[in-house]
Amino acid sequence: MPFALEKVEPRWHLIRAGIVPESTDKTFEEQQRLLREEEVPRACEVVYMAVLYYLARGTRLFDQGVYVRCRDVVSKYGNINNGGVMVGNFEPSGLDIGCIWFDYRLFFVGVAASRKIPVSS
Repeated sequence: MPFALEKVEPRWHLIRAGIVPESTDKTFEEQQRLLREEEVPRACEVVYMAVLYYLARGTRLFDQGVYVRCRDVVSKYGNINNGGVMVGNFEPSGLDIGCIWFDYRLFFVGVAASRKIPVSS
């Protein structure tokens, strides 16, 4: 998948360590409306953050079946056309990356959020 080949931009990334509150069981559009001064990060940024957090603190974010939607789009994934990427279920066996329809609601899928931190010169 093209999104899996993207690189994380070298800048400060302030990404929530969990899902946006009240964002489960909503479509992607409904989830985006919950964001105020935040944006939905790319999957590579969420994966990078989750792995670094685990290496630094020994705690798995997005565990116990929880997933977060990211802003990436895939044209075809199984029976999903033009779906969104989700990351989660970070268990000892690894971190899952999958795809979900944009208008699909699931009780265990929230949305990821990050704030852009301006780089001072």
